[in-house]
This record gives sequence, C-alpha cells and structure tokens, in this order.
Amino acid sequence: RAAAAAARARDFASDRGVQTTAAAATGGAVAIGSAGGATGLAVGATAGAAIGLVPALFTLGLSIPVGAFIGGATGLVTGATAGSVAGAVGGGAMGYSAYAKRAEIAEAANATMEKVS
Repeated sequence: RAAAAAARARDFASDRGVQTTAAAATGGAVAIGSAGGATGLAVGATAGAAIGLVPALFTLGLSIPVGAFIGGATGLVTGATAGSVAGAVGGGAMGYSAYAKRAEIAEAANATMEKVS
C-alpha cells in the first residue's frame, strides 16, 4: 500500500504540468507576497502611528512609536500572507494555463516573428 502511494506521488511529481504550475505558484507567491508585506508594513505603521496620536498626551508621546510598531508588524504579517496567497493562486493559474496552451502560444510567437522579419 505504501509502495503504491509512493509510486503515485513520484508519477505526480514527475509530471511537467505539475512542475510548471508549482514553479509559477512559487514565483507568484514570492513576488506578490513581498510586495504585499512591504505595503502592509507602510500602511500599518502609518495607521498605528496615527492611532497612537490619540493617547500621546497621557503617555508623553510614547504611544506613537509603540502604535507604529504594532501597526507595522500587523500590517507586515497580514500583507505578506494575503499577498502570498494571492500570488500563489494567480501564479499557479497562469503557469497551468501557459503550460496547457503552450502549442498555441508557440504558434502565435512564430507567426508574429514571421510577420516582423
């Protein structure tokens, strides 16, 4: 039973369509995840600092950097997570589509090259 499952997993992992989709999903997750994290950090830190302005009079101004830190950390984690998920789904879908239609894409590229030259 275990040998059969291992053979199926090996066959699945050696499929070029699966490899292409996985590589595209990984690339999308890295690219969009890092952009989402950076955006979340900036927006979260700004929002946290703005919220920290409210009690600043009572905390002698210490609530502003603390609010910026908490907001920035929360925004970083949330943005990176959301961006990674969106990038993985989008990248995987595009990779699978490109692999499934690779013959049509090659034909179109060749026809374009013939027209250009």
